[in-house]
Amino acid sequence: MLPVLLKMMQEEALIKSRSQAVSCAVNFVRGLIQGGDEEPLDEDTLDTNKSLIMGYSDQLVATISSLLQAGITENYAPLQEETLALLSCLAEVMAEKFAAHYNQFMPGLKQILRTTPSETKAQKDLRANCI
Repeated sequence: MLPVLLKMMQEEALIKSRSQAVSCAVNFVRGLIQGGDEEPLDEDTLDTNKSLIMGYSDQLVATISSLLQAGITENYAPLQEETLALLSCLAEVMAEKFAAHYNQFMPGLKQILRTTPSETKAQKDLRANCI
């Protein structure tokens, strides 16, 4: 599943399609590391699933980095959100090994924080209605 999703994230022409591929990857990885709603995964299954994801970690990190920058450049919030969700999942799987990629993502994360309005649309609408 991950090779197909990686290919879509890397090669799809439409940014919306890339966002959807990232969303699918988020759901897939979360399912592998969190299991279903019924009961948590046992340690052996979790370790097996994490090692499966780790086999693609280098490709995922490179792709996520590229997509995060594309989301910022295009000012496309859905891609930014899905990329950050996948980044979070991957950081959980990689644990201390993710620290090596910290500098790769921090400039983009700081840029998102600088450019994202601190006030949501709902808050603006509420304030506008109160004036």
